[in-house]
Amino acid sequence: MAENTMQSLLVQGMEALEQGSTLTALMHFEAAAKLGTTPLLKAHLGYCMALEHRQYREGLALCREATIAAPQDSRIWLLMGRTCLLSGQKRPALQAFRRGLKLGNNPQIVSEIKALGLRRKPPFPTFDRDHPLNLYTGRLLGRFGLR
Repeated sequence: MAENTMQSLLVQGMEALEQGSTLTALMHFEAAAKLGTTPLLKAHLGYCMALEHRQYREGLALCREATIAAPQDSRIWLLMGRTCLLSGQKRPALQAFRRGLKLGNNPQIVSEIKALGLRRKPPFPTFDRDHPLNLYTGRLLGRFGLR
């Protein structure tokens, strides 16, 4: 009975999160956490804590626990990446998104990566990105359609 209630609270929280009602989602996730925990619940709870209350450390800790418990779930990696972005950690967020994409094609992860606006590697990686050699070579390659 408790498992069924916990799952229904988790589903209600996920639906509220999709509709943009993060406070309602957080309430559902907290109520479900009192009945028991799953890795997906921990990840959702961590993301909502970071989003709603700006508790980034706690949110990241919950998401890390979830990724350790269920490393094969791309939804958890999506939430981990989003939580990293909320805390201002772009590189770990990108790593989490890429790890989630390796597990399966998740359109939400793809849209998050596109929103980040990834840059290509510079033509000469040993020099800085703003080095004139990289700037002009990159423009030249782009003009010829080779980049």
